[in-house]
Amino acid sequence: PDPIKAYSGGTCPELKDGPNTFVSGGMERSFYLHVPNDPEGAGVTFLWHGFGDSVQNFSNAFNANQMSNEARMIIVTPEPAIPIPMMGMDSWSFTNFGDTEADLILFDDILACLEETFDINEMTVYTMGFSAGALFSSKLLLERGRHITAGVIFSGGTDAAGPELLAIPYQDPGHKMPVLVAHGGQSDTWGGGPILVEFNTGSIDLAEQLSADGHPVILCDHGGGHTVPAGATSWAWEFLRTSYWSEGESQWIGHTGSPFPAYCTFPQ
Repeated sequence: PDPIKAYSGGTCPELKDGPNTFVSGGMERSFYLHVPNDPEGAGVTFLWHGFGDSVQNFSNAFNANQMSNEARMIIVTPEPAIPIPMMGMDSWSFTNFGDTEADLILFDDILACLEETFDINEMTVYTMGFSAGALFSSKLLLERGRHITAGVIFSGGTDAAGPELLAIPYQDPGHKMPVLVAHGGQSDTWGGGPILVEFNTGSIDLAEQLSADGHPVILCDHGGGHTVPAGATSWAWEFLRTSYWSEGESQWIGHTGSPFPAYCTFPQ
């Protein structure tokens, strides 16, 4: 991995299990940490929730407390802070409406302070998200690929999902990483009119372009619309915890069957 960027806020606070707040990119930002019993040298997974969801609900849904100790990972669930015009809510910095860098800086800053506090394993840093969180997670793995080991994208993808709305152009991440991309088929959409997001289009575009650049990609079309399918959290975590820093290697190349459902296709 590339060297971790310096913390933009000056001196890192000592991070702790539970809620944390610091200044990132000139803004006060909040995030929740699930810290394992033995955190020194642990891996890190970032969880990015969907529009209107909460840190507590999302981290509970993805079993963050259990997985933190089971996989010996520090699990980070940030709070969004970027206002979305006319929506009355905050989201992540991936739209064409304004700031597109704030959450990239947040990722850099959290990683820097985790390294200072816990001496993390930089070879095992992961990202996973759903919906708006998956759109930002897609942007993150494309723009910070030299820091990310592997990613799981539930209904995300490139700006092909909403060309007039999303600031997520495809670029090669610069590191051959395994990526799991899941979407819900033609009905996997959000919004309407000029702010319609077609997650199947963006997901397939991301998967195809990553595959063309030599990244091992698992693509799963669960056909259930805009949702995380039943049982998916277990195989998503299995994918992450068995993905290591490499250049295009993955134990899932040529795989079939368990623990993944039949609607997943694997790199060959």
